[in-house]
Amino acid sequence: MKKIISFLSFVFSLVILFSCEPGRDENGDLLFGVNQNPETGGGTTGVSKLLKKMTATDKEGNMSTFIYNYENGLLKSVSINENEDQRDLDLTYDKDKISTMLMTETDGSNIITTTTDLIYDNNNKLINTAGKMESGGEEISKNKTTFTYNGTVLKKIETSIQQKDPENPDTYVDLFKQVSDILFQGNNIASWKMTMTTISPLPVGIPPIVLDVKFSNYDAAKNPLATLPRELNIAAAHLLSGTNSIQGLSVNNYRTASTTAGGTSQDVTYVYEYDKDGYPKSATSTQGTITYEYQ
Repeated sequence: MKKIISFLSFVFSLVILFSCEPGRDENGDLLFGVNQNPETGGGTTGVSKLLKKMTATDKEGNMSTFIYNYENGLLKSVSINENEDQRDLDLTYDKDKISTMLMTETDGSNIITTTTDLIYDNNNKLINTAGKMESGGEEISKNKTTFTYNGTVLKKIETSIQQKDPENPDTYVDLFKQVSDILFQGNNIASWKMTMTTISPLPVGIPPIVLDVKFSNYDAAKNPLATLPRELNIAAAHLLSGTNSIQGLSVNNYRTASTTAGGTSQDVTYVYEYDKDGYPKSATSTQGTITYEYQ
């Protein structure tokens, strides 16, 4: 149980850190980069790139890195180092579609693995994932996720984390539920509301955690995370929230986000710096820096 709570706390903290507030100062303003030019940014040269590395460094010097490794144009693995806490993601394909994600992390002397299978319909649309977390050869939890679409546009993600019922080990009970409601405007996400609910026995009640973000004022530049496989960005939206994968579902980069969490609201503003091919290359604020490298 301790490992499950620790893992989900890590995930949710990174949702806040990377999805909404990579560098929050006291008044909530974010000024990224020194050169905002969406008219010339955005792949206008016609050059196609793949995200190779993303690095985030806060003002205290704490660093998180995400390294993306490819073989023959397919993303095969991701190496995540969050302030020296290492996690490795390996991807298995069935032809050109991701079939399995395997996350490996170390907790002291224990190796923790999370295996997730991706399930598609007859039109190759991702509709479910199912998996489990194991430590020391023992199963800790199971996860199940359902994806709901409006036509081909993703609109809802529902995940449940379960463990064996201590009173009936042959059955499972819900520990956590996570629901994301997503609204697109054109090719970009306009709003994302994520609710995480802890399932606790009565009379104990734990209020749900709700994160509500409105995105607007998109540039015309290519979103670095949108260069990653779409199925990864969908499947990892909850299970690997810290990778900010849900933002990879937008074609472009949002410059304004209005965030409500824990009853507190704030608006944030982003300014990007682009490379010669129109891809974002860095994002800097008084609280830290995010850089992007491509291949």
